[in-house]
Amino acid sequence: MSLPRFSRRGVLATGLASAAMPRIAFASGQTDKRLVIVLLRGAMDGLTAVPAFGDPDYERARNGIATPRPSAGPGAALDLNGFFGLYPALAGLHARYGRGELVVIHAIAPAMPLMLRGAAPVTSWSPSILPAPSADLVTRIKAMYAAGDPVLVKALDAAADANGVTGGASGSDHTGNALAVLMGAAARFIKAPDGPCLAVVESTGWDTHANQLGPFGVLSRNLATLDQGVSALADGLGPKWADTAVLIVTEFGRTVAMNGTRGTDHGTAGAAFLVGGAVKGGRVIADWPGLRPVDLYAGRDLKPTADLRGVMKAALVEHMGVAPAHVERVVFPDSRAAPTPSGLFRS
Repeated sequence: MSLPRFSRRGVLATGLASAAMPRIAFASGQTDKRLVIVLLRGAMDGLTAVPAFGDPDYERARNGIATPRPSAGPGAALDLNGFFGLYPALAGLHARYGRGELVVIHAIAPAMPLMLRGAAPVTSWSPSILPAPSADLVTRIKAMYAAGDPVLVKALDAAADANGVTGGASGSDHTGNALAVLMGAAARFIKAPDGPCLAVVESTGWDTHANQLGPFGVLSRNLATLDQGVSALADGLGPKWADTAVLIVTEFGRTVAMNGTRGTDHGTAGAAFLVGGAVKGGRVIADWPGLRPVDLYAGRDLKPTADLRGVMKAALVEHMGVAPAHVERVVFPDSRAAPTPSGLFRS
């Protein structure tokens, strides 16, 4: 099986970190399996996304921003296993947990490797915020380029092909949900028989230093957007969803306690999601460190007890079929101390 040679040098694609409009990066390979990695830039608050309401210190530690217990009525956490829950805006993910399509990983250490640098072809796409050009204008531009710039002709043809795949999706689609636009576009790319086997989607704006909760708070809105984005991907993939795994990760954690502006500051451990038709889900993986003051990392953060590299190694080896020796030697060197969970994927 020939697959991309992912190296440890970070996610790399033209304009991927653009603040104006997130993009999708793709890597090609020869496999029927598909892997989508969603990067939540700015850092998702894992204790809000996945509240540990069963911890006796949860409400005290999260005073002012604690998600109510599942029995508390409207706005309460959606129960997962009697100890952990999901924020109410993640109702779609909660339903997938019930169907065995979601694994939640908590108290995990961050790891943001460069996944798309190597010998495999890589490209990127972003929805335009401008009106679509007329066919006549495109034809005239192509004729002008053909007169003396074959490189630009090739780039224009590639862009036209990409827009053909996505159906000309724009940032105004999905009632302003840019992530749903990206996820829907990613589905159209990767479900093609000769489509890329890996997509990396970026979602920005997760830095919640102030007013992160409430019905109109930035985090509540972002979590709802994420939930809708996963649904857009699954709907777009159709039967191909059964061969797909989606790893949703963030850059770092956030502080346990609320700050003075009703938000949270940069922290250490957080939460991640593994979702898809190829995922053997319906469980939470966590070696829970506790939320007592004495249990916190540096007296302020959720202590990391797991390593995200282990989950990523499992995705590459068990799901994508990359040779374990290659993953250990090239993709994640010096990561043998990061245990690789087994049984995360359906055969």
